[in-house]
Amino acid sequence: QESEQIGKREVWLSTFTNFLTRALVSSTFIGLIALLPIKPAVVCSVIWGLLVLAVMTYLVARQTKTNPYSAVLVHLGIAVLVVIGGHIVGGLVIGYFQG
Repeated sequence: QESEQIGKREVWLSTFTNFLTRALVSSTFIGLIALLPIKPAVVCSVIWGLLVLAVMTYLVARQTKTNPYSAVLVHLGIAVLVVIGGHIVGGLVIGYFQG
């Protein structure tokens, strides 16, 4: 912060904006879980999460002047692998504890 000459006000504003953005995005997932039955809520949450990830990746890539389509594909590919991996591990854990 000191090397970039950023003042305390800017740091606090950035921190608050970051927190508010994260809280608002998180609340959209909470809303899906609260309003829908669990299975459709999970599917909608995964789709919504991938859409948010794609849009944010695209915007950041354009701002940093990198290929946005390549960046989106990489991030979505990794996200899909994480979701599939989580599903597999979850099934294994459930199987282990259910006998």
